[in-house]
Amino acid sequence: MLVASARGSLQALNRVVSLLRGRDFRIASLTTMASEASEVVRFAIVVDASGTRPARVCSCLDKLEEVWSVREMEPADAVTRELAVVKIAAEAVGAEPIASLVAAGATRVLERNADTAILEVTGSSADVDAVVRALPLASVVEVARLGPMVMSRSSQPTTAAQPPTPR
Repeated sequence: MLVASARGSLQALNRVVSLLRGRDFRIASLTTMASEASEVVRFAIVVDASGTRPARVCSCLDKLEEVWSVREMEPADAVTRELAVVKIAAEAVGAEPIASLVAAGATRVLERNADTAILEVTGSSADVDAVVRALPLASVVEVARLGPMVMSRSSQPTTAAQPPTPR
């Protein structure tokens, strides 16, 4: 997984996406995250390593003026979480399965009415996949899922939160 910090503008997002598309890089996921600085965004980019070398993507991103820092993160060095919001037909599932998902810890009920329940699922990609698979397929009305959000485990920032100083 790659993490990059860039200028928080549509132009920067366009340049990053255009580079990834133009080079035909195999990208499994691209998540845009707000950072601690309002003018900085972070991108979490999951590269399909079977078709694209992550180091090549990193090198190309590093050449963009709008991208200030790019870092390849090993899974052991990062905390990664995903978020999904799942709407289910409440009568098709019943209260007991929903309660068991909530008790397992990765799920909470955001809203429930007579027809539907809206669940929030957070955790690793595998946790989110497991919860969605645990629901009867016929009961799932819709799923909205964010890609991975990443933060370094070290005491240092994940990526630079400001542009490099000119030489």
